Amino acid sequence: MSAIDSVKNYFQQVLAPKIQEFASMDELIVVIGGSVSYGFADELSDVDAYIIWDIPRNVWFDKLRQFLFMHQMIDGYRVQFIPLMLQSPQYSSFSYLFHEEFDKLKDCDFELLYDIQHFIPIHDPKDIISKGKVFINDLGSEYWQEKCLEHCEKLIDTLEAFYSSLKRKNIITGSMYFGDALKGLLQTVYLSAGFPYPTAKWIWNGLERVDAKMFESIRTYFENGFPCSSEELRNCIHSVTEVVTDRLKEKGFVPPYIINDLLCP
Repeated sequence: MSAIDSVKNYFQQVLAPKIQEFASMDELIVVIGGSVSYGFADELSDVDAYIIWDIPRNVWFDKLRQFLFMHQMIDGYRVQFIPLMLQSPQYSSFSYLFHEEFDKLKDCDFELLYDIQHFIPIHDPKDIISKGKVFINDLGSEYWQEKCLEHCEKLIDTLEAFYSSLKRKNIITGSMYFGDALKGLLQTVYLSAGFPYPTAKWIWNGLERVDAKMFESIRTYFENGFPCSSEELRNCIHSVTEVVTDRLKEKGFVPPYIINDLLCP
């Protein structure tokens, strides 16, 4: 039995009857997210099942705490049911999805949009997840061009901080900005292709699906190992920036002065 089927059966047979003691099943959505939904799961991966609801914590905590938060083994899979409480500021953006205010998703983090695109629903009586996927998939090129431009303007500051740290021979600070700069450049590839990006943990894994040519080009810069010296770090970021800006030129997503500032911040 697949991990998805195992989690779905467990939810229906064990959790659903307990939830029905204090709430209607129409008041929640349950999805599988994380690496399983992204298609990146391996033998080390857990199965993350998210319960999205607007039910106060004091109503359900005592009844469900033995099933939530902690990992448990279900048919050989390590599973965690994670409640996403819409009252919590951490998960407030999910309320736009839950209440079908899809237009407000346009201003949410791209990691959330990526998650929605990949969520695997195991309980969704109103078919909200499918509606959310359709909305995100239908966002037009103007939206992605605008978001790509905004992203590049912020990325220029990150690149400037990276290069200036190396000029000051502050290798530790430069190394930290190296990660931020590389992440920002990879995020640019997603946006220029008209896709939201995942969290940093999975951004490299998903890049090949978004732009296989770009994935191969960037990978070549790491074939001989990770850059360590200041010169290697500088050359790596500059080379990746050149590849990414070439793609931006092809797309015509950002004006020439942005391209120049990315290359020479």
